[in-house]
Amino acid sequence: MNTWDVIVVGAGPVGSYLSRRLAEKGYRVLLLDQKGKTGRRICAGVIGAEAFQRFPLPRCSILYTVDSITMVSPSGKRLRHATKEPMAYVVDRVAFDRALLEEALDKGVEFANLSRVLSVEMTAMGMEVRCKRLVNGGEVMSFRASLVVLATGYTPGLLASLGLPGYPGAVVGIQAVNLMRDVEEIEVYLGRNVAPDGFAWLVPVGDGMVRAGLVVERDARLWLERFVYSSRVMPRVVENHGPVRATWIPRGPIPKTYGDGFLVVGEAAGQVKATTYGGVYYGLICADHALSTIEGAFRLGNFQEEVLSGYQEAWLHEIGEELELGAKLREEARRFTDEDIDRLFVLLGSDGLLPRLRAAVRFDWHKDAICLFVKHRLMSSIPLERRIVEKSIDSGRSEE
Repeated sequence: MNTWDVIVVGAGPVGSYLSRRLAEKGYRVLLLDQKGKTGRRICAGVIGAEAFQRFPLPRCSILYTVDSITMVSPSGKRLRHATKEPMAYVVDRVAFDRALLEEALDKGVEFANLSRVLSVEMTAMGMEVRCKRLVNGGEVMSFRASLVVLATGYTPGLLASLGLPGYPGAVVGIQAVNLMRDVEEIEVYLGRNVAPDGFAWLVPVGDGMVRAGLVVERDARLWLERFVYSSRVMPRVVENHGPVRATWIPRGPIPKTYGDGFLVVGEAAGQVKATTYGGVYYGLICADHALSTIEGAFRLGNFQEEVLSGYQEAWLHEIGEELELGAKLREEARRFTDEDIDRLFVLLGSDGLLPRLRAAVRFDWHKDAICLFVKHRLMSSIPLERRIVEKSIDSGRSEE
């Protein structure tokens, strides 16, 4: 049986990045993925500029710089947010993922693609991963390591097999690529007749091609068709160009992201932004915390959960409050009617709130903007529960 120091399951951005960092530290790493080298990612492909500043991400994948976004209310009110500095980049996700994987392979990471993981379990000899090859007759193979990192996407089955509690829920992200006219910047659409309890987007990617997608809890294909064929979108569609693809996205983090001999990182752990469901940046942040924990475990020669628990403490310290407050706002927003959302757009343009909110907004960090927003006196006309207001006030005091 082949033996490694660490087995990483999932060759998305988080899995490839963590594999590379481990290999740079001298660990023998096996990276498993059930897709091919490039995969097919269902993603709007908008990654915050801060992620590129903090991590060595492949700039060759950048299609263009985002310095403005237009929000559209249910009645068609438009609110444009523009910045002098780049707030994000639209990337080619296949090229982005491929580049991160190639960097890992260049550092000596062994890669087994087209390998579906069947089980992960602790044995007397360490962690054992059984997987089925999706080629060559479906051969079942076993690999052994001191530690396993799950860096897949949404994976309730694997979590259950490890005895971990599941996700607090999930949504469906769905997207198609269309040839369109007059889409000059990212547009985000809100409303119960657009994407109930979610949002829809148009993201131009060049040469008239536009990613049209949305996030909803159910009936995703139906809602995408309604969005694309709506009066605000359909007149601009020249040609339906690409297939529709969908994926599950966790609504928040799982309660426990470690156990004897394993860690769970990134989207697999539900470490996604509570407001937009973006997972790349937060996943990379948590990958660095996982790396530190893994190094400590190897120094001690101990891979029991009492040693690995420091990983959860570390990532919660950095992004936990952001996730908690964002999730509370998201849950309260489920009560909003379309009229409430339209009223919000009016409020944002009155009483000097919008300039203050723009100053507080950061693409990947929403806590400060949420605190400012819900504490504003005009918000008394919007049905936010008192507990989220009190939470935001407490957060504001802790920063003073």
